[in-house]
Amino acid sequence: MKTIIATSLAILALSFSACQSNNKGNSSEDDHEHHHEEGDATTVTLNEVQMKSVDMQLGKIEDRNIFSTLKVTGELELPPQNKASVSPYLEGIVDRVFVMEGEKVRKGQVLAYLSQPEYIHLQDQYLSKYNELKYLKKEYERKKRLYEEKITSGKDFQSVEANYNSAMAKVQALKEKLLLMNFSPEQVKKGKISQVAKIISPIDGFITQVNTNVGKNASPQTPMFLIVNNKGLYLDLTVYENDLNDVEVGQKLKFTVANQKDVMEAEVFAINQSFEKDTKAVKVLANIIGEKKGNLLAGMYVNATIDLGEEKVPTLPSEAVITEGDGSYIFIVKAEKHEVHEENAESHSHKEHNHEGHDHSKELAPQNIIHGDHDHSHEANLDHSLTFEKVKVIKGREADGFIEVTLLQKLPKNTEVAINGAYYLISEMGKSETAHTH
Repeated sequence: MKTIIATSLAILALSFSACQSNNKGNSSEDDHEHHHEEGDATTVTLNEVQMKSVDMQLGKIEDRNIFSTLKVTGELELPPQNKASVSPYLEGIVDRVFVMEGEKVRKGQVLAYLSQPEYIHLQDQYLSKYNELKYLKKEYERKKRLYEEKITSGKDFQSVEANYNSAMAKVQALKEKLLLMNFSPEQVKKGKISQVAKIISPIDGFITQVNTNVGKNASPQTPMFLIVNNKGLYLDLTVYENDLNDVEVGQKLKFTVANQKDVMEAEVFAINQSFEKDTKAVKVLANIIGEKKGNLLAGMYVNATIDLGEEKVPTLPSEAVITEGDGSYIFIVKAEKHEVHEENAESHSHKEHNHEGHDHSKELAPQNIIHGDHDHSHEANLDHSLTFEKVKVIKGREADGFIEVTLLQKLPKNTEVAINGAYYLISEMGKSETAHTH
């Protein structure tokens, strides 16, 4: 009898040991599969509770007419003909100054007087050469008649003609010098010699700088006055190379200047063909349209929005696209999994049925209750989960909550995309990667 009992106990011990060994093997495989899924750096799986917590919604990439704009910055600038640096053509001492900074001036208005003995000598020299020219002109005309009548030789006529032409050139040169210094050659011809030279404004505008005073030496190398005419203001905008292909001559834009709320319009009239290596940008010029608002001045900082027009492009809601590092990504539905635990329940029931066939049914009865409770718990938490895959895209124009997306890989037709919750998905993916590492 003892031998039979000992044999039975040995058989039970071996069966129990084999069951334990089998269960350990299954657990290892499950753990391996679990870690493999968590280790996938491009996917993340959410259960139904997680998706409800962020109100996860699915949609598709759709073509949409998107009205896009490009935000740029720059400053107000003046064309060269609307700025004037005023200095004398000949050195002189400032005798009088008639204007101050901020004062409006007109073209031809006298700004200052300069004095210099050389000015008197220049006028006297012109008057002397002019009178000499008048005599040579008469002599030239007389010799020309005699030559035509063959009374004088050709050599004599040519000598007089050369002297006359030379004198005429000198008088013209002196006249131009007088005009540069704003002396009147007609007044000098009459013997009216001026002691001072006039410095006059070459354009209409406002005096922005006065770099002189009475008694100071004025030279051609140093401007005495700076004058600007703000009627010719335009926008000098900076457009970076990535956006350059979107900008064209004729495009309209809206802009504001620093510390002013008024919105004004402009139109692109030129795109500089020189690329600035330091800023990786190109200058784009725009003329102001309509009435200028506020006090616009050259050098003011500008915020502008260029109208790029409307175009039908593939789009997603902005919340569907996330930027990570140097790339932009969306999340597509990769696979759908339904974990139904009724099969487990059937498996447990099957095991219970098998146990009923043994003599140890009374001993395993408590285990049957535990299995039953366990099966009921699983039925109450049926898990509907989705796996999302991170896919790289190129972002384009953005407007009204939608953004243009360009796929870098072809996706199956009717692929569903997470149209919101991209930040949540990227966060959950990071958690999975961290868990896998540990």
